[in-house]
Amino acid sequence: MENIMEIFVSIFLVLALLWLHFRIFFKKEYQACRSRVFFLDVSAIVIILMGFFSPQTYVFLMEEDYIGEWVTFYAFILSGLIITRHLWNYRKNGLTIFSLSFIFSLATAVFCLVVAGEEVSWGQRIFAFKPPDLFLEQNYQQEFNVHNLFKGDGLWGIQIESKHLVMLVAFFYGILFPLLTRLPTPLKSLNKLTPAFYLMPYFIMVIAMEQIYPISLTGEACEMFLGLIFLVHIFDRNYIRKKG
Repeated sequence: MENIMEIFVSIFLVLALLWLHFRIFFKKEYQACRSRVFFLDVSAIVIILMGFFSPQTYVFLMEEDYIGEWVTFYAFILSGLIITRHLWNYRKNGLTIFSLSFIFSLATAVFCLVVAGEEVSWGQRIFAFKPPDLFLEQNYQQEFNVHNLFKGDGLWGIQIESKHLVMLVAFFYGILFPLLTRLPTPLKSLNKLTPAFYLMPYFIMVIAMEQIYPISLTGEACEMFLGLIFLVHIFDRNYIRKKG
């Protein structure tokens, strides 16, 4: 049954990506996205080919404190800082901080900055500081980050794997939320801030790979790729430009 599910997910993923490329290369409204699609495609292909055909190099790069982790860190921290600068321009332009767009953007910025901090354990190994006893006792890696507190035996009986957090973020932010903003609801005002539809297959890819977990350290590769999707999304939605 598990193999059938993996085959179904793989087929669905391939069809979704084929649909994506058809839309990008044959629809005028998506032509401006071609360079971003190319960037994400190349990134995904390099990760997959390395994982299956050069597993030793792949594992080396995806291990803690190596390229995979730092790409994830920089992707998320750049995303968070770009949105923060955008929000500062919102203030200078006299726009209300209580608007739904401002709150959504602020929440996205905070999320990206927190993920970046969690990824490098808030600089624990860089600055060589000792985390509080709670993290030494409950964090199975003895790192100063919250997400690892819920691995292994968990904290206060709560167990949450990092892969499930990644899947939830990819589903709610990259799939469900963009769909909801297309409906005639108050969320419709966020339509231009949520990820574009052409990014949806990539979010699906992250969920599928986390679920299938075909090779070692798939989770680290998915976190890195999710960071790249977020970074493309931030540039895509013109967070780097002032709103008039």
